[in-house]
Amino acid sequence: MAPKGRKRGPYHYYLCMMKVEEKGRSGCPNRNHRAEPLEERGREFAVRLIKDPNVLREQVEQQVRAERESKPWLRNARERTSARERLAKLELVADNFRDHQAEGLISMTKLREKLDALAEERENLEARLAVLADGEARLRELEELPELVEEYLRDLP
Repeated sequence: MAPKGRKRGPYHYYLCMMKVEEKGRSGCPNRNHRAEPLEERGREFAVRLIKDPNVLREQVEQQVRAERESKPWLRNARERTSARERLAKLELVADNFRDHQAEGLISMTKLREKLDALAEERENLEARLAVLADGEARLRELEELPELVEEYLRDLP
């Protein structure tokens, strides 16, 4: 949202930028909000934070704990290792199937079926690894968050 003033009067509003850019056609449900009450709420929040910075510190720590507890896969290093090992093994299996076909032990049709099944498994493993990598990144963010809060709190007057 961005502040916007009117030419006819002193009323200032925060507008949804998507609604402004698409001239209201975006179907954005957000209303325009008067700037004065929103800015007052922001000032009140800042003053409360300055008066009692422990509130923010406690809320951040609680958020970190809650997210870690609700998403156990964030720390699942064993699953990441297992998926990576299985991906490496899939390449060996695919090579073996190709060798079998080259030696005439399996037909080309059977080779395609087996390679397609391996490709599907590979895609599933790669997708799971991407989710786990996102979890690793989120875990790093969570671990850095309390220090970031402390840094902001040190800068308060």
